[in-house]
Amino acid sequence: MRDTIDMAREAGLFTHKEVQAELKAFEALVRADERSGCAEQYLRIMRNAVVDAVEIEREACAKV
Repeated sequence: MRDTIDMAREAGLFTHKEVQAELKAFEALVRADERSGCAEQYLRIMRNAVVDAVEIEREACAKV
């Protein structure tokens, strides 16, 4: 999405001041969504790592 916004800006499609202000607000939402998506993915990875570590620990304890 940001690439599309950058290409449109470079093509000169956003020259009016009000449109530029709206575009900046939209870009902030895009960035927020990307960060949110990254955070969700990171939490899934970490959650799975914890589940795997607990399972490995349980298996090790069962052998003792």
